[in-house]
Amino acid sequence: MHITRGATLTELLVATTIMLIVSLQASTYSSQLAQAVMKFEHRIKLEDELRALQFVLTENIKSTDFAAYDHVQPVAFSSVTLPPKPTLTISQFGSEATNSCVLFAYDKNESGVIEASASEQFGYRLRSKAIEYRVKGKACEVTGWHDITDTRSTLITRLRFTITQASSWGTLLEVTIDAQDATYTDIAQTKTFTIGLVNVQA
Repeated sequence: MHITRGATLTELLVATTIMLIVSLQASTYSSQLAQAVMKFEHRIKLEDELRALQFVLTENIKSTDFAAYDHVQPVAFSSVTLPPKPTLTISQFGSEATNSCVLFAYDKNESGVIEASASEQFGYRLRSKAIEYRVKGKACEVTGWHDITDTRSTLITRLRFTITQASSWGTLLEVTIDAQDATYTDIAQTKTFTIGLVNVQA
């Protein structure tokens, strides 16, 4: 006859300890997995945002009537031809990094003239780790621009505009954006791209 005896207190304590260890390991693994998945999602989101920024900046800046003189031939004075009026300038806001603001203009309504009104004056700049969009024709050093990135999710640590080549046909503008995830600051990306600007006087 087989007699089943009950578990001793020691056996129960050992079994309980083993279960606790297994549970803690499973919980730790689960937490690490969730953290890894979350960081992966933030990394993909940051990459998507940089791609979107590249598209928006390229589509707008490439429309610049570079070196246009209000769509009119340069004015001659005493046999000296005045240089075309620049419609793209690079500077910065306050103490932000050099070359972190670009202003440009183009004949949006195709009237034949680049108007002084804000509707044909555009720009992007870095300010307080956000990229801002120019409104009301304001200069780089003036406040009141609108954010197009959100510092609650993305920190823009560098925005740089550099003219890399210039010729009679126009110029090449190189744009560099360094971005960092606001939650996981070890997640960072850099996007560098070039925009071709055609000289309408060429």
